[in-house]
Amino acid sequence: MSRGEKTAYIEFYTSLKKTMRGKTSFEIADIYIAFPDMHVKTVSWYLYKLVRDGKITRVRQGVYSLKEAQNITVRYDQMQIASQKLYDEMQDYGYPFCISGIDALIGKMQHVPEQYPVIMVVEKKSMPQIREELITDSRIVVSIDNAKMLNKNLSADKVNVMLLYGKNYLSLSSEGIAYPEKGFVDLYYAVTRMKYPISPQELSRIFDSLVESRDFSRIRMLDAAKDSGITDEIKWLLGIAKMPDPARQFAKVKLIEATGK
Repeated sequence: MSRGEKTAYIEFYTSLKKTMRGKTSFEIADIYIAFPDMHVKTVSWYLYKLVRDGKITRVRQGVYSLKEAQNITVRYDQMQIASQKLYDEMQDYGYPFCISGIDALIGKMQHVPEQYPVIMVVEKKSMPQIREELITDSRIVVSIDNAKMLNKNLSADKVNVMLLYGKNYLSLSSEGIAYPEKGFVDLYYAVTRMKYPISPQELSRIFDSLVESRDFSRIRMLDAAKDSGITDEIKWLLGIAKMPDPARQFAKVKLIEATGK
């Protein structure tokens, strides 16, 4: 955004907070009424950006809350000890990062393992150097680039840290911890591409719990999927529940054909 556009965006957010103060949630129609001189497309764009930036929360289609997204991220002290230590270490190194995966989904899972590989997202250009600096005699670190070594020379359940990369992950996190939607997308990616030690059944339960929560944001999940290059897969997952039964049956047939089972 240009300086003028950024100023207008900030002014809209300030006015929105004043106008909707005291309301638990509000509908998009209320916002159109509150800003009669502003084009509806401009209002919609501002709302989209506010949700993406974590300034407001999209409760469901056409309904928003002034609750900031940073208030729905996991706290530092809720993460496993290994994740806390990695977080502190990365603060010292000074690289941009965010802790993602299971750590970002605590509260959305029925059962949290006592120990699990930490998923961390960093810049692609910094990944090789970060991996080398994080490896110790007691810490095994695997990145996307060398994930092929899993099951060949290394079992996934022996890995301590899995590194992913992205471009817009900082806008999908708060204080170095991913939003839940980003956490799920990265966990899904690690399970399906890097043999992360969680069963498909458990992954499905996590997905259902997340999308049924009040704070769930479809926008943030799709932004996270785009950043990971798996938009089509996540859109398909989000659309299953809305499919009519014949469509689900057809999808099941195609999945069976594709897997050869």
